[in-house]
Amino acid sequence: MSVYKPKNSPFYLFDFRRGGRRFHGSTGQTERRQAEAVERDEVKKAEAHVDKLKRQSK
Repeated sequence: MSVYKPKNSPFYLFDFRRGGRRFHGSTGQTERRQAEAVERDEVKKAEAHVDKLKRQSK
C-alpha cells in the first residue's frame, strides 16, 4: 500500500494491488493521516470486490 503526493497536486493519491488487480486514485485529502485512513477504506472495498469476483468464478 502506498499513499503519495505528487508535486503538482495538493492531494494525496493511493496505489495498491489486490487479487492481481491495481487500485489507484485520489484520496481527496491534503493531510497524510487522513489520506491513509481513506486508503484503508479503499483497501477494504477492494478486498471485498476481489472476494466477490472469486466467489462468482466458482
